[in-house]
Parts: sequence; C-alpha cells; structure tokens
Amino acid sequence: MDVLSLSKSLVKYLRDNIITGEFHPGQKLNEIELASDLNISRAPLREAFYALENEHLITRIPRKGAYVTEISNQNMRELYTAREMIECYAIDLLESENVRDLPDVYSSLDKASNLSWPPQFKDQDKLLHCLWVNTDFHVKLVASARNQWLISFYDSIVSNLARYQFFCIWLSGQPAASLEMHKQIYDLLRKGAYSKGKKALMQHIEYTVQYIEQQIGEEPVEMTKNIRKIKHIA
Repeated sequence: MDVLSLSKSLVKYLRDNIITGEFHPGQKLNEIELASDLNISRAPLREAFYALENEHLITRIPRKGAYVTEISNQNMRELYTAREMIECYAIDLLESENVRDLPDVYSSLDKASNLSWPPQFKDQDKLLHCLWVNTDFHVKLVASARNQWLISFYDSIVSNLARYQFFCIWLSGQPAASLEMHKQIYDLLRKGAYSKGKKALMQHIEYTVQYIEQQIGEEPVEMTKNIRKIKHIA
C-alpha cells in the first residue's frame, strides 16, 4: 500500500471510530500505542491526525498530544447553524445562475431510497454506511453550487455533524424522516422555487436539531458512554 492510500485508510479508520464513539469525546489518541496496534510507522498517523484536525474531530495540544474533540448540545446547535448558512447560500448561488438540473443530487436521493437500515443496536458499520449515503444529499447540494470555498467549509463540518446523527440513529433505531424532506427540497429546486426550497431546507434542519436533542438528551457525553456500554452488551 502506498503512502497516500495508507494515509486515506488511516483517516477513514480514525474518523469512523470517532463518529461511532469507539474513540470517545475527550479521549487522548496515543500516537505510539496506535502505531503499534495498527502496525504502522508514526509518520502516516501524524498525517491522518492533521487531516482530522481540519475536520475538527481532533484537537492537537502542543507537548500534550491529540485528543478527540468534545461534544455538547451547544456545539451541536452551532454546527447546525453553520450547516444552515452554508446550504442556504448554496441555494442562493443556484438561484443566481438559475440552476435547476441537479443530477448529482438526484443520484444521491435515488441511492438513499434503496437503503435498508439495520435494526437498533445492530451492525454499526452498516449504520454508518447508511448515514453517509443519506447525508450525501446535503453534500451534493452544496457541491452543485460549484463554489470551492463553500465546499471546503462544508467538508470541514460534515464529519462532526455525522457524530450527532450517528448517536441519534443508534439510540432511536431509525433516522429522522429525512428522505421525504430531501425529495421535497429537490422538487422545489427543480421547479425553480428557490425561496420555498430554502424555507423547506431550514425547516428540515430545525426538525433534525430538535429530533437529535430529543434522542440524546441534555448530556451528550454521558450518552456516548451509555452507547459504548450497549455495544458491548448487544
């Protein structure tokens, strides 16, 4: 495996384990132990840490090391506020160019329509896969605006959004009713009803925030500990 492929594999491995809570919020990621466990040198691991720091999944503290970033309801609300701003501006850009043909967004909807979500507390790898397929609607919506800075900003928060979404779905046993909302937003944009599409998007994001808060409660960190206990029992 070449260095680039190894680095990408490491980023995915670490990202997945942070999103699913295997590496819990606040946990120190011991570089020496991880390198030994994964049978790799420390250089590609450092590269992976840098990549995940850009996604705000890891915080690097000088002379102390790398730590999984903390989570909280306030952090979750701030993330979703940023998400709303980025996605709404993407719609503004689509409107400015009168873009209605959104093949990549449609493709993401088609794939999400064929998902088979795993039962509650079962198969976290499949659950994570389904989550990414479902999230791809928003990723492709932002990408359709063809603004590289906007895409870059969105890429920097999407993994942290997935942390909260994963915990919520794991606890509830099902995703928020997002697919129909995605279809509604897509249909409005296809018709050129950008203002209505943006309003529907904002309602969808607010609904998602409320749904996550309802599922994870007031102490997300304690919730992640409970999830880890359930995983070992299930």
